[in-house]
Amino acid sequence: MKHMIVSFLRDQWRTAVAFAVSDFLLISFYYLTIDKEIEFLYPILLSISVYAVYLSIEFYRYYGLVKKVESLRKYEESNRQVKGCFGNYVSQSMEQLHREYQNKLYKQKQEKKDAERFISTWIHNLKTPLSVSKLLLERYEQEEVKKNEFIHQLSQESERMSRQLDLVLEIIRLNEFVADYTPSSIDLGKEISRILNEQKRLFIYNRVYPKLDCNLFGLSILSDSKWNDLVLTQIISNAVKYSAGEKQKYIHFDIEREEKTIILCIRDEGIGIPEYDQSRIFDAFFTGENGRLGKGSSGIGLYFCKQVCNRLGQELSVESKVGEGTTVKISYLTNLKG
Repeated sequence: MKHMIVSFLRDQWRTAVAFAVSDFLLISFYYLTIDKEIEFLYPILLSISVYAVYLSIEFYRYYGLVKKVESLRKYEESNRQVKGCFGNYVSQSMEQLHREYQNKLYKQKQEKKDAERFISTWIHNLKTPLSVSKLLLERYEQEEVKKNEFIHQLSQESERMSRQLDLVLEIIRLNEFVADYTPSSIDLGKEISRILNEQKRLFIYNRVYPKLDCNLFGLSILSDSKWNDLVLTQIISNAVKYSAGEKQKYIHFDIEREEKTIILCIRDEGIGIPEYDQSRIFDAFFTGENGRLGKGSSGIGLYFCKQVCNRLGQELSVESKVGEGTTVKISYLTNLKG
């Protein structure tokens, strides 16, 4: 309290000087122009009394403001009202800054928590193909697995690890999306054809093959080639993973046209997604029933696709029926003017 009073008085020295100079000039004026026998003591005491009342009021406001600041520094809510227009303005500004700071702090804590969870989940998912590869190697050394089968399964696990590494790198780069975003006109057919050629081994190994249900070539869309490539690759990889089995299956590519938009439909013939899981498939780390069935789901693939599509201004939706397959739809802006 003593420190507060000293600090307040130091802050009020300009006002004290102004009062003293004002009194001196007023008394000097009366002394020099009206009556040299003027009584000095009474007006001085009166002026001091008024100034003391003024200081008391100002100190009360100062005290309220200091207490308000202390409560905010301790992250506490305060109902203390600061009197005066300026005090109210300062108080409201401080409360707003405090709320913004608390929100940013909470957001940072959540981001840190999500990052830690993401890293732990990713490491866990990466350990699975490593463990499988080690087991395959042991079985091959003990001649329990034939060479062709060993190479085939090892290649699958290697591909899975590669996809996991690529995905985590791209998710880390999401924060730099604006600096790495270059919208341009893209031939959708050529884009898909190139991706399918790159994923040719994945299709052959899993006995799942692409099927174009319409002519995609010559369709011009507006997007970022690199980020769109990553989204399509992830969606196609998911379609292959959940369609793979002993029976040969297909992934169908088709389009739907709307005004100024082209909707790409990627439909697989896989196991489908239960209806009760469909509302959460874009949540980070959500694997659902299919992930628990041993499909090696990380719960970050569709989350990544959704985040990228949101940034690209593209709509991403999923329709699915258990036992029949899943259809993923991406709505692109066409490269049309007007």
